[in-house]
Amino acid sequence: MEIKFKCGDYDGEVESFYNQIPHGYGTLRYTNGNVYAGYWDKGVKSGYGTMRYANGSRYVGQWVNGKFEGEGTFYYSNGEGGNIMYFKTTQEHEELRTKIREWAEREIKPIAFMLDQNNEFPREQMKEFGALGYLGLPYPEEYGGMGKDILSY
Repeated sequence: MEIKFKCGDYDGEVESFYNQIPHGYGTLRYTNGNVYAGYWDKGVKSGYGTMRYANGSRYVGQWVNGKFEGEGTFYYSNGEGGNIMYFKTTQEHEELRTKIREWAEREIKPIAFMLDQNNEFPREQMKEFGALGYLGLPYPEEYGGMGKDILSY
């Protein structure tokens, strides 16, 4: 069954359509030239599928909530590419990333040019960074680490 949307034309089995949105297996040919063939969950790419981009690149693999997530293979338009793994971060990961970014912008950014020019390492700043626990992210707390997962590291 083919159905036209503003974003493109959808082709899938009648059973793969749910309340006028793609659901199950089907193909959507976007007006910009991209083509997705794979599984849908109430209008969102979810499960295994292939996205062929108008520029010749393509991604083949897992989708979660319309985004690459999990294992897949990405090929650039020049044919290069390979297996990739996309991870989803949690709110805790994002908060940790924000704290570390703020620290680096406050402590390292103002001296980064001077460090590069003099080929120096920010020893004092890194002592502080270690004291905050950031150098021991993936190690258990009983060994002085923060006990975070490898994705936090």
